[in-house]
Amino acid sequence: MRRDRQVWADVMALEGEQRLQNGQYHDTFANFQQLRSCTSHFFSLIVAANDTLISDSAGKLVGWRELTLLNRH
Repeated sequence: MRRDRQVWADVMALEGEQRLQNGQYHDTFANFQQLRSCTSHFFSLIVAANDTLISDSAGKLVGWRELTLLNRH
């Protein structure tokens, strides 16, 4: 299944490049948008020192900073 998905993505990318070279800009961006919408979105959560989950970007940055400081000592 992974191989089939990669083949599909490669074909879509090549079609997009060909359309771009032919000046079919609307079709090109529609093609690339379809490619982008099929990608996986990963959400990572960080467990804080008080065992709460952090999901916002600023909180994650602080959590990673604390984690790296703890591992240095």
